[in-house]
Amino acid sequence: MIEFRDFFSIGIPLSMLILLRKKNSNPFFFYILFGLLAEASSIIEAVWNEYSILSMFSVLTSNTYGVIESTVYYSYLISIKSRFKRVYKFAGVISILWIVFVVAIFDQSLKYFWTFSITSLILMFMGLLGYYEMMSSSEVKNPLKSSFFWINSAFFLFGAGSTIIFLFIDSGLREEYKVMANLWIVGYGIVSGLRYLFIGIGVYQKDMIN
Repeated sequence: MIEFRDFFSIGIPLSMLILLRKKNSNPFFFYILFGLLAEASSIIEAVWNEYSILSMFSVLTSNTYGVIESTVYYSYLISIKSRFKRVYKFAGVISILWIVFVVAIFDQSLKYFWTFSITSLILMFMGLLGYYEMMSSSEVKNPLKSSFFWINSAFFLFGAGSTIIFLFIDSGLREEYKVMANLWIVGYGIVSGLRYLFIGIGVYQKDMIN
């Protein structure tokens, strides 16, 4: 059954892809595209979950998306003029290694959502670091016209929101199933959708910190 989260998390990235069709060489265009495919696969699994192959496909897609997300985001951070390049490189390596570790060793079938809170927490701290760099920089006159501001806000919002959800959803589903299910359907859908919206706005901005 298709829920509100599906319309939100599918509609926004699809709209961004249409608006950004002339910027299809931008790495974030492919990021949004793969995100849309990952969201679509989760809907297919929900509708046809009796087929185990779709569950395996969903697990593979989710973790591949996690690696792509980290690669695109941290490559972008490393590419800009920043005093924190070494921090960004270290955070990127840790995020990718953690995702690979979770898939290959710790939780191959994704039974525990809290593991993703680690990479989300790193995203949140990188966002805070980005805001600090913007505030201490004289190059950005108007943050709302800065590509970096919107892309940084996208990942900070997603990191902060999903960290909370991933940390408590496992225990919440056992104790308050309906509450946590609704949080996942609505809360995560909104956070994920806004991420794509902010990235889309950021791609159109020209005033970057470089």
